[in-house]
Amino acid sequence: MDAAELAGGPAAEREAEFDEAELVAGVPRTPSKHLAVFIYALTGGGAQRRTVTLANGFAAAGHRVDLVVVRSLDGLVQDLSPRVRLVPLDEGGRGLHVRIRRLTTQRGLITALAVPALARYLRREQPDALLSAASHVNLVAVAAWRLARSPLALVLRASNHPTGNVEAFPPLQRLIRLYLRWLARRFYPRADAIVAVSEGVARELARATGVPRARIEVVHNPVVTRTLRRRMEAPLDHPWLAPGGPPVILAAGRMTFQKDFPTLIRAFRRLRARRPARLVVLGDGPGRVALEALVARYDLGADVLLPGHVDNPLPWMRRAALFVLSSRWEGLPGVLIEALACGCPVVATDCPSGPSEILEGGRLGRLVPVGDARALARAMAEALDAPVDRARLAASAERFTPQAAIARYLEVLEACIRRRAPERLARRPFWPLTVPLAWTSAEGLDHALGRAGLERADLLRPFPGNAAHRQLMARMLERQGVEPVRAVARAWPELVAADRRCYECRAVRRCRDWLARPADPGEARTFCPNAELFARLRGTPG
Repeated sequence: MDAAELAGGPAAEREAEFDEAELVAGVPRTPSKHLAVFIYALTGGGAQRRTVTLANGFAAAGHRVDLVVVRSLDGLVQDLSPRVRLVPLDEGGRGLHVRIRRLTTQRGLITALAVPALARYLRREQPDALLSAASHVNLVAVAAWRLARSPLALVLRASNHPTGNVEAFPPLQRLIRLYLRWLARRFYPRADAIVAVSEGVARELARATGVPRARIEVVHNPVVTRTLRRRMEAPLDHPWLAPGGPPVILAAGRMTFQKDFPTLIRAFRRLRARRPARLVVLGDGPGRVALEALVARYDLGADVLLPGHVDNPLPWMRRAALFVLSSRWEGLPGVLIEALACGCPVVATDCPSGPSEILEGGRLGRLVPVGDARALARAMAEALDAPVDRARLAASAERFTPQAAIARYLEVLEACIRRRAPERLARRPFWPLTVPLAWTSAEGLDHALGRAGLERADLLRPFPGNAAHRQLMARMLERQGVEPVRAVARAWPELVAADRRCYECRAVRRCRDWLARPADPGEARTFCPNAELFARLRGTPG
């Protein structure tokens, strides 16, 4: 959850979230890939905002990017780079999930029924990798990937605490969550890689799914963007923010069970009984009516403001005396990072997970137990009384800029694509790899190799999907003791010509016979038109 969730209207035009030149300089220099990124919808939530930033970053780094969504809702669409193709699964078809979507708004059901549509997309488009970008779509991504039977790389991003406070839910919701945990234990280990947004999420995910902790990468969310810095400078005129007034305490988020705003209201009641203060809670949601009733019950209406959605909450963070996160659980709460970036002092529950990691164990802000109104009130009072270096808080948020996150995701995706290459090429090899090298351009060949995470030297090694004549050539080079990387660097044009001679060679049976038995390398000269070249390459200096 972050300030982006509270945005109430479309931006006039898309602004660059990062310096593209700086980004490109810091990401791995790899050939262009076709990357698919999967999310439920671009509705403006924290996970969705981070997904848009990642997709834009992948495209800026030179990759072809499809952003696949279950529902084609508005929201953050205007923030997408024009280089990112939006692929809605609910358009242009008559699938079951499209018909049911007209009858219900239940996100879990709609997402689950999108499995066949996502599988059809994967079979049709054959992307090099699929990044499932949020916890609530990960099981669907694995199911569709299995149904598609495509050996593309699959990476899951755990964006929230995987179990939450299960015991606090009503019995039916508790059973559903326990069933989803059981499914996760069966599905998550099938992924090529798992990325968690915080150490806490990684630890709990390992415990809940049985995936070894060493297999789970931790990559912090890309939160502090150029857009955020600009938006926090916007003007804000509200009488509560006038000089000399009581301090304003700020909270922000959807009014749901997870955010636990009732505990914040009870804590504020305790604080307000001892000193003047005001509370602003930005956001809306299904818990709003109950929250308004609680404010009225405690007679706090004159000092509590619930304005609902606002276009830009960041100026509130810049001017508030304190920001409070009262959640029962989180992943890596972007709203807390945004408050720090604005230089706003913070108090947060030490919930699983994220606040302690963001606040460096309490060094950057006070941490209190979940659901403890008394402790929260005491921490709020102490924070209001303590002087704080706002510039130091803002500097601490620089850990969460986009460049590092995008670079790390690309490294993970590249490694997974490369590991999948043998299986993938055995199933569906790219055309330039199955014909003589001279039949395609150097650019086309490098593009095909790059999509599989391979290099030119890999063509001189036997692997499934490589042309049959080139596999013989690779085995011949291996028998002759030729090192592919150094040979390519020294004599690539000659190797292209040799590849053509191998393709046209009529001594294939003799070549196979020679490769099948121990033999003198010099004997190859009697039948192989490339023997002299291979002998010379064997002496390539290191």
